[in-house]
Amino acid sequence: MFQKILVALDRSEMGNQVFEQGLALAKATNSCFMLLHVLSVQEEGVTYMPTFSNFDYSPGMHGQTYEFYQKRWETLKEENVEMLQSFCDKANGAGVSTEFTQNLGSPGRTICDLVRSWDAGVTLV
Repeated sequence: MFQKILVALDRSEMGNQVFEQGLALAKATNSCFMLLHVLSVQEEGVTYMPTFSNFDYSPGMHGQTYEFYQKRWETLKEENVEMLQSFCDKANGAGVSTEFTQNLGSPGRTICDLVRSWDAGVTLV
């Protein structure tokens, strides 16, 4: 039997369902539980930073735009950590040894890398 379950989550309704299924499996098998969120520019809600030419048509606009995108990125990071913490608290409250991580990168590659490095027996995405 497996000892470790990795669950990749986002803030969608499907993410909630995947968490619940993973939690039920972890409880039934007495497995450790790892929750992962991959912070990616491909994620829904991420606004893309436009590219600019070297010529500044509106002085100061580039800096303001960068600040806007940087604040939005930081907000998304914080919201996702709060989501992971909430799921982690729920799982720990149910008696399942749980930890979480938020990694930056391409979702597919990041999930596969964590499966290998954490030696997950089961992965739910």
